[in-house]
Amino acid sequence: MLCTLLASLSPSRCEKVSVDTGLVIKDVQRKIDLTSSLVKISSAITLENTGKAGAASFLYAVEEEFAQSVASVSAVIQSKGDDTILKVKSVTADGVNGAVFQITLAKPLAAGKTVGVSVTTAYSHVLQPFPAEIKQAEKQLVRFRGNIYFYSPYKTTSQKTVVSSLHHLSSHTPKPNQAANQIRQSHTDLMRTRMP
Repeated sequence: MLCTLLASLSPSRCEKVSVDTGLVIKDVQRKIDLTSSLVKISSAITLENTGKAGAASFLYAVEEEFAQSVASVSAVIQSKGDDTILKVKSVTADGVNGAVFQITLAKPLAAGKTVGVSVTTAYSHVLQPFPAEIKQAEKQLVRFRGNIYFYSPYKTTSQKTVVSSLHHLSSHTPKPNQAANQIRQSHTDLMRTRMP
């Protein structure tokens, strides 16, 4: 986002961080909300520290094609009705394309421990009218092109994505189980969704 723009103009203006290879996304439950013109993706992430040292933060990445459309990124730790808002800042990282955000945990995640973090990302200008022009009596459809897999610099063990729309979903690829206005996709095998 901002850091990506600044990095292209002056690389010294963005903090460069490295990917902690000891962190693993044990599970992520994503909800892609297409019910308004502002697309929201909510990710309930279970982060596990398989390394030897504590981790004070982790990286959240947005695909390159959506980097310029990020309107906001927020993160919280939810525990028994008490939300802890986490600090989010734009950074760069070797080997991670797109927008990269460093999310600082409330307290360092000790080796062998897990933490649940909810990250909400809002995007503007990602829904496109389809077709571009219609007659007055026709219904206007919109097109969203997105990744059903969680984009991350970390290995992801399990994930589930639900896409919700206000209206009937006309088509999508691939064709998983769906209701009239919802797509559900789930994968539990080991996967790495980071693109080089």
